[in-house]
Amino acid sequence: SLGFAWISTVNGLARFDGLRCQSFTRQSGNPRSLSHRVMRCVYRSRGGTLWVGTQEGLNRFDARTQSFQRFSLAALGPGCNLVRQVAETPDGRLWLATGGGLVAFDPATGRSARVPIPTDSLNRANAASVRRVLADGPTLWVGTQGGLFACDWATNRFRAFRHDPTKTTSLPHDYVSALARHPKTGELFVGTHGGHVAVFTPAT
Repeated sequence: SLGFAWISTVNGLARFDGLRCQSFTRQSGNPRSLSHRVMRCVYRSRGGTLWVGTQEGLNRFDARTQSFQRFSLAALGPGCNLVRQVAETPDGRLWLATGGGLVAFDPATGRSARVPIPTDSLNRANAASVRRVLADGPTLWVGTQGGLFACDWATNRFRAFRHDPTKTTSLPHDYVSALARHPKTGELFVGTHGGHVAVFTPAT
């Protein structure tokens, strides 16, 4: 973004220009600094805006002033302010993988809403902890500690994929730690607890 490499660290955000690093972190008494020193993710939107997910909140970088605008998600519930990953759907909304669930965020208004993931009562707590999100056309893939979910982001309808010990074609584990889409085949690569990687073909 902007010709730089951006690096998330446990002590702020580093910007590397090929020769030098400049650090951004939380500054006491400065509301235009990052909301927390521990970075979780960096995401560049289609419009070129840089978004930073931290241990406590979401931040938007203003390249003109070299400062940040903070967005707190704490009011949505416990864990929602921990932003692990960001994805963007064609309607311009950002989808946040948080410690308290899936959150839809509208950059135009700054409004956010927690989107409940339907699951059984035994798995509710694990499914509420979202590790990864990946936008793929009309589908938002949501990787949680309680399985993989395909969300139709226009209707908020979900389809669940869980580990089933009786089926060799099911997820190897319900704890999803990584998601990636093959750019040519469209296959979804799902990393899970235990060092497993499953290759999923959405069409089938």
